[in-house]
Amino acid sequence: MRREYVDELTQMPPAPTGYRHSFGMGDKPRQTSLGAYSGEVYPRSHWKELMDLQEKQQSSPWHHWKGAGVKVKDQKNSSYCWSFGSTGAVQTRYAQQGMGDTHLSATSVAAPITGFNKDRGGWGSYFFEHVQEHGIASTRTWAELDMDRDLLKSKAVLDDRFQHDVPCFEEHDWKDIDSVVSSLLDPINPCPVTLGFDYWGHLIFGARATFTDGKITLWGINSWGADWNGDGTVKLVGEERCAAAEAISVCGVKPIAKLER
Repeated sequence: MRREYVDELTQMPPAPTGYRHSFGMGDKPRQTSLGAYSGEVYPRSHWKELMDLQEKQQSSPWHHWKGAGVKVKDQKNSSYCWSFGSTGAVQTRYAQQGMGDTHLSATSVAAPITGFNKDRGGWGSYFFEHVQEHGIASTRTWAELDMDRDLLKSKAVLDDRFQHDVPCFEEHDWKDIDSVVSSLLDPINPCPVTLGFDYWGHLIFGARATFTDGKITLWGINSWGADWNGDGTVKLVGEERCAAAEAISVCGVKPIAKLER
């Protein structure tokens, strides 16, 4: 039975057997190449109006994720939540821009970063820095959790990974709920946001902001398969639950032409 939400007083739904909490697992780099969030930060007094507008227009990242049928990702027994959650946010951004479910491979990013060690955790910033330089392959050429090092030399993978460009992503300040909610609710460009929680040791992505009994609520999509918590999603309620140690907005994606090699 699905838990509708998890507040400050309720224990988080457990991970499936064999799954790992793997956000961070080491010191975060002091500096990253990611830009800081530059969008408007809306006063909290405006949030309800923006939420109502999104609901009327069905325009939140959540609505596009559902409407495009983007599947809940499944990291299985790897420590790659930071890559799977970030990939889910990117796929949702593609759906927002009318491109359906792009079936991107989180492993095509995580494996090279970790030296093909699926037991190593990481940060969302690792994912975006790598994609910025190397792109991301689809599952058509790099299946999830395929740890074959020869894939790095595959022409099919090399051509494929540069089909997907993420030209705009911005990092929020530590536990800055106001900017995260503002990014999700922006009436012009609502963005999916990666959410890495130190209290959970896990990264998911947020796709919608609402209120529950007057408390801020973030609707998140996990990477523990479609059966986790009933449907692979969770609603986090209250300031403490919603405050992410790392949050990155995916502000725009753009397919690019094949590179000649």
